[in-house]
Amino acid sequence: MFSLVLDRSKFYKIKYGQNATQVRQTFKMPINEVFSGKIICIDSTKYFEYSVKVGETYCAIAKKFGVDKELLKKINEEKPIYPTCKIFVPELRA
Repeated sequence: MFSLVLDRSKFYKIKYGQNATQVRQTFKMPINEVFSGKIICIDSTKYFEYSVKVGETYCAIAKKFGVDKELLKKINEEKPIYPTCKIFVPELRA
């Protein structure tokens, strides 16, 4: 008989009363939909929050950090960006 063993550190169960902002700040990763009891996979990709500066676009930010523009938009749910808003940028592995 086989048993499924999961790495518990890769999963997190959303607790009652938690919202998307709290989960994003805790794990420093983009979270789309949050509800009590939902189990999320903690992505091994590391992200950092970037504060958008005046005149920057997804294209300019993607070029600045060497990531794909479409990936950057997808991670941030294609939300409109403006100066001082915070977006997630994936860290590149060396």
